[in-house]
Amino acid sequence: MILRNIHICIFLVCISLGTNAEAQRTVLEYQTFAVVSDPDKPIVDISADLIARCDKRLQQSLNGVTVEVHFGEGSSTEAVQILNKLVEAVRLTQEMLTPLVVPDVRFYLMSMAEVPANFSAKVLSEGNGFYLHVLPISDRRELDLECSQNNEICSDIYLTIPHELSHRSLDRIVQRDARWFDEGLAEYASIKVATVLAPEIARTRLRAYLPRESLHRREIRENIIRWQPFKYRDLKRMNELEIRNDFFFYGAAYQILEYAFANGTDTRRSGLLPRIQSLRNVKKRPISNKELLSVVENELGNGIRSLGVVPETEQIKYVRQAEDVLRPESKNATDHYEALYRLAVFDDISLSRETIESLIDLAFQQSAPHYFSELAATAITRRLRRENFKSFIATYLSSTSKQQKVSIRKLVDGLKKKSIRPL
Repeated sequence: MILRNIHICIFLVCISLGTNAEAQRTVLEYQTFAVVSDPDKPIVDISADLIARCDKRLQQSLNGVTVEVHFGEGSSTEAVQILNKLVEAVRLTQEMLTPLVVPDVRFYLMSMAEVPANFSAKVLSEGNGFYLHVLPISDRRELDLECSQNNEICSDIYLTIPHELSHRSLDRIVQRDARWFDEGLAEYASIKVATVLAPEIARTRLRAYLPRESLHRREIRENIIRWQPFKYRDLKRMNELEIRNDFFFYGAAYQILEYAFANGTDTRRSGLLPRIQSLRNVKKRPISNKELLSVVENELGNGIRSLGVVPETEQIKYVRQAEDVLRPESKNATDHYEALYRLAVFDDISLSRETIESLIDLAFQQSAPHYFSELAATAITRRLRRENFKSFIATYLSSTSKQQKVSIRKLVDGLKKKSIRPL
């Protein structure tokens, strides 16, 4: 799995005009866009080049929202294509988030010889609020705008931009501590937009980043409202473990909003957002997390902590399907990942001897993707509570087919250390 961290910031710079205390002050507002793909490398500021090279602009107005594409010489064809796709994405985002107000969008397409792993770009907003998105490319062949497969440019347009527009539309509507709602709505909007305009990208996002079984995890349901990180014994891995479990929090937040919108009485969409907007207007301030929870649970007709529990019969079905996927002939990485997190979540369902052996092997396999090993370890660790399971591990270790012999205690400790779920 590829983690691509995007941070959007607003910088305000006040310049005094005059010398006395009553002097007027001019506020310059900047939007800053940053991508951090490799934390070990420096962040390169490309602001000056961005403004100098992207000296051409296309724009289109859409229901009060302005969509702009800034680009340089030789990129006019691609800029037209990007603008058309952006307008489609913004239009659907507006419909999804009505009556919330979506900001303007300013997209920079910048050609450069070599794209840095980490970069930032700052643009003067000239007093108009907008969402800034920067796409530096070194080769125009990177611009696969057909969107038939999952790729960076299409993910940016149909997932990232609707996601970030949702965050901006909630500014001053709900308080900042309601992260579960903020992230849940952002994921919901992006998935719905991508489902219409780029279905394969939506399917990949759902399966690879938003585990549908997230709400089945009791500790997720109990902590989602506060988005509270779990406590682990291994403090050295704390940040990593929080990041890993954030995937489950995002998935759970998305599921809650999916339930809420599906339960809406409005035939076109749920009345949830109009009710939230109305409450904010009445309160004349951003509504609190407690107030927001009350509105959402009223829409659901149920408490959030009772959502998402998967019946045992379905758990068994999912686990058996996962075991089939993990057989040696399966090569699809997304299928493999989905199978592993299902085994890590539905840990009350017994596993076959073949599955247990493959999970133990995967947990300690140096060549396996890091997150795959952790999920394999999690699936085993949660089952160690059963005495007969410990007995099986002892049998596994004494097998003559195993070249490296370790003690059962050392193996169990190693599995626990890799597990991403609190015990």
